[in-house]
Amino acid sequence: MFDAQVNAFMTADVTTVSATATVREALELLVSRRISGVPAVDEAGRVVGVFSATDAARAVAAGPHRDSEDSFYDPMALLQLVSLERRPEPTELHVAAVMSRTVRSVGPSASMREAARIMAAHNVHRLVVLDETEHLVGMLSSLDVCRAMAKGAPAAAAGGLGEDAGGAILARVFAARGYAMARNVPFELRVQGGALKTVHLDGYDAERRVGFELITTEAGDRAEFTPPILDALEGKMARGECFLLLVDEADGLGEAELERVAGRFLDAVAAHGKLAGEAVKP
Repeated sequence: MFDAQVNAFMTADVTTVSATATVREALELLVSRRISGVPAVDEAGRVVGVFSATDAARAVAAGPHRDSEDSFYDPMALLQLVSLERRPEPTELHVAAVMSRTVRSVGPSASMREAARIMAAHNVHRLVVLDETEHLVGMLSSLDVCRAMAKGAPAAAAGGLGEDAGGAILARVFAARGYAMARNVPFELRVQGGALKTVHLDGYDAERRVGFELITTEAGDRAEFTPPILDALEGKMARGECFLLLVDEADGLGEAELERVAGRFLDAVAAHGKLAGEAVKP
């Protein structure tokens, strides 16, 4: 289904916010619609930016944020922060003053594969869908990409693996090390540019608050995971607040390479000690 068109999976009924609305009004919109970001439009309805909870965090908390175009923050928590700290001034700014003016877009007839590439290349979790006249016709989120992947895909060319084949291989690798495959997971493991990393998925409100990405670097035949990351994961999993992770994006990897990557990750987790046997909950 990765060759299906974007218009088959996008949300056509798009919530937008006026660029002249206040940050507080935009935050209330995010909370009421249970979403983490919206396109910002001008008086003519043209998309002029994207407002997200990350933008609100900058205005409300004025603190550090992750180096990402589209990091996740909890809109409800931000509204509570405004109330607790009695700091209304930043939230009275206009959306135009804090929104991201970089609009990542895709056409409705583009393939889901191309949309996924754009998300991965720019580290974003949503794309606005614009027609040939630059008119907003939809929104595509990383959850929509996951839905497309879940529908399965034929085996990729040149020895690559389709998602279904990849899932079977991963089940075997996980089972061999005593792990169960989780049905609901808040992270997607990807191999990009020689690095192994996870990407937060939409739709997991509690897990999004974890607020970090797992990034590993290549060191010969092994991947190095920083102890703070593993410690943080251990605490979250011990409290049942998150699950850890599956490789859904097997396309383009050969069977041996996928087994090597998945096995290397699980070995690193096991070497950490306390996480062994707890990394994936059924």
